[in-house]
Amino acid sequence: MAKTYKQKNIKIALIQGGLGPEREISLMSAKAVAKAFDKLGYKYFNVTADQSLFQSLYSEKPDLAFLAVHGLYGEDGLVQSICEFLKIPYTGSGVLASSLCMDKIALKKLLQKYKIPLPDFEIIDNNWKAKKIFYPAVVKSSHGGSSLGTYIIKKQTELLPAIKKAKQIGTTVFIEEYIKETKEIAVSFLNGKILTPVEIKPKGKFYDYKRKYTKGESLYYTPPKLDPFVAEKIKSLAQKIFQIANVRSYARADFLVEKKQTPWLLEVNTLPGLTEQSLLPKSAKYDGIPFVELIERITQQAQTDYQF
Repeated sequence: MAKTYKQKNIKIALIQGGLGPEREISLMSAKAVAKAFDKLGYKYFNVTADQSLFQSLYSEKPDLAFLAVHGLYGEDGLVQSICEFLKIPYTGSGVLASSLCMDKIALKKLLQKYKIPLPDFEIIDNNWKAKKIFYPAVVKSSHGGSSLGTYIIKKQTELLPAIKKAKQIGTTVFIEEYIKETKEIAVSFLNGKILTPVEIKPKGKFYDYKRKYTKGESLYYTPPKLDPFVAEKIKSLAQKIFQIANVRSYARADFLVEKKQTPWLLEVNTLPGLTEQSLLPKSAKYDGIPFVELIERITQQAQTDYQF
């Protein structure tokens, strides 16, 4: 059970930045969280998620850590492990769930055992022998986030350049089936409850980094323009996935829904963005949870894997 942090004199470490490619998004999330803390009256200090993180937390001894970090070196269990070692309760999922969901291939392999609908994929490693690929296809880094390390390729000559680029994000790369004529649906989770999904319509064929974080580059529909039965099916599927992955406090699952109304899971984010453009705050707001209250609820759920 998470400890309840109701007193306003608690000392919060707002961890932000990081060494990975999503550093700028982390800083945007942290800025929004800081504004909410100011309104809530919480005492906090900023901590950069770099090589000095352990020493900073050890010296300051916060009551809890709010993890406003994303992607590699933040969302992948490393920061969570430092907090566990120092016995500092932290927001979001635990070490194993964070690491599992950050590794798209590991998560896919687990979810396959539970018959979760996933686009076909093939791992590109040293033993990989090129098979016949149907284009268009998607090349992804297993540890990419915010669409970084993701490339839609339309012909064979684009394959190797895309693989090389994806490996700059992470050494493990895979090719994924490109599902045509789809709607992208984001399903968020907050304190055990599935929130109203959001449909994303980018102004372009691909919901890439630019269209995720540039205002006006995408349209959002809450609730999504789906058959109500399909919408409930996606919410139920998301709940099952969150349970399998053992996420806690808050998270987001991203799906594609094709013409036959089949929902295909793309990925699970254990520390989804908390910016003005972010999807979880949009769902929360629609469900009657304003941003400041959302941040308070997430803060209240701070805990460790090991209970002391």
